[in-house]
Amino acid sequence: MKTAKVTINNTEYLVVFNNRVLKTMEDHGIKMSEISQDKPITQLMRLLWAMIDAGSRYAKINGMDYPTIDYDLLLDLTDQNDYAAYQQLITECMAGERQVDAVPGKKTEKAEPAAAPTN
Repeated sequence: MKTAKVTINNTEYLVVFNNRVLKTMEDHGIKMSEISQDKPITQLMRLLWAMIDAGSRYAKINGMDYPTIDYDLLLDLTDQNDYAAYQQLITECMAGERQVDAVPGKKTEKAEPAAAPTN
């Protein structure tokens, strides 16, 4: 699972890129290739919220304790100065090294999943 951490208003959140996030991107028409063109703040913040929410769910499944954040609260606690840092965090999490926080299951050979497009 590709993960990262972000601190917002002195609270640390786990950020995860998984199928739940891909579905949110699909549902809201978010494309990384267009994130800086049409509605960049709306798309970036929706994507960051989805990754934090997925991180909280992932953490609970694996016995960790990371909170989620309400979308409106995320908007209230961040500003345009955070945009570049969040965009970099999201990009690195989507394309970064695979990090597994949970105890691995049975040893089986699996093909690595294809990376999500970052165009």
